[in-house]
Formats: sequence, structure tokens, C-alpha cells
Amino acid sequence: MPGRVRPWWEWNARNTALGGIYGRPMVLLNLMLYWISALGLLKVARASGVALMLMAPFATLAIAYGVLLWRGPFDRPAAS
Repeated sequence: MPGRVRPWWEWNARNTALGGIYGRPMVLLNLMLYWISALGLLKVARASGVALMLMAPFATLAIAYGVLLWRGPFDRPAAS
């Protein structure tokens, strides 16, 4: 992994219940992938109805990964 990317990757992975590829950096990567894809298909959807049908799953996955990014995969235990 390039030297400049590793600190960013580790900083994003801090305080996570799951490590490795299931941590915050991968969720952020998937969010960006589906968000940009949905926006690109939305731009094309003005001329084609097929693109609108293709955009729906991408937008749904972008929303799901956005929720995972802010909430996390598990409910947090109540602090005592």
C-alpha cells in the first residue's frame, strides 16, 4: 500500500468493531462507488427510461452504505 494512503486507511479504521476489509474504509469506498454511479445514471436517465431503472439499485445501495457509514454494522451497547 502506498505510504500516503496507509495512515488515512488506519485513521478511518479506528474504533471499528470489524477490521480488515469490512471496516469503515471499505464502506466509504462502496458509498462513493454507488453514489457516483447513481448520479451518472440520473444524468443519463433524463433521456432514457432504462437508465432510470438501472439507477434505482445503485441509489438504494448508496443509501444503505451511507447508513452503515454513520451508524455502523451493529448497535452500540448502552454506556453504564
